[in-house]
Amino acid sequence: LDSCRPLLMGTTTVLMRIGCIMYKQIEIPCIHGQKISDVLDIITSIPSIISLTIFLGITTLSLNYLRIKKRNHQVNCTSYAQNGSCKIIFAVYIMLVAKITVFPDYIFYEADPYVYLQDTFVILIGFGLSTINLVPFKSILDVFNYGLLFGIYQNIGNIFLFIPFGFLYKMAFEKNDTKKVIINAVLVSGGIELVQFFEPRSVDIDDIILNTLGAIVGILLFKKGKNFYEAKTAVDGKTEGNRR
Repeated sequence: LDSCRPLLMGTTTVLMRIGCIMYKQIEIPCIHGQKISDVLDIITSIPSIISLTIFLGITTLSLNYLRIKKRNHQVNCTSYAQNGSCKIIFAVYIMLVAKITVFPDYIFYEADPYVYLQDTFVILIGFGLSTINLVPFKSILDVFNYGLLFGIYQNIGNIFLFIPFGFLYKMAFEKNDTKKVIINAVLVSGGIELVQFFEPRSVDIDDIILNTLGAIVGILLFKKGKNFYEAKTAVDGKTEGNRR
């Protein structure tokens, strides 16, 4: 790792220097900008995202159920509803993660003769907007320079962000093995970092490492919970049988 450090640091520097001239400021003039801004804030709020995702999830599951029944295929309604509910919860989680990590931010300027002549939305997009780290474990250690509690908070936060990914993914798609869940966690986390490369955010390989660790913790929690539930169900069933 130490032998690769100069190469990774050099690559990071080159990307940031090239990026400084490869971004674009998108300016969108509009009428009644404040009202539009208020509507956008409502649409992109967490309650709206949750409600819309649940609505779309229920609609999709209902249409799929009708399609299955139309083909005269047998389906266990209870099992279908339970599995569908897990998938909706997983979809809500993914949308909330997207809201936190990749939804583009915008700046709203009201009409001002010294800045913009009419209400304007400004979005920054392109290279050079983010800080970049390609050296594994560098940021994990560097954050402790700002204090022990801050370092723990930052690192634990990235782990906790993906614990639901491992847990809910196994719950919604239990047929997938652990290896596939971990690979998907790496891909999703890497995708987030790739998108953040074009936004005013940080791009850090350590985020991928911590997110993946969080997903593994989520998988382990799911397995522990499943084993506990199955053992408890077996005991309850045996007790009920003895009573009869």
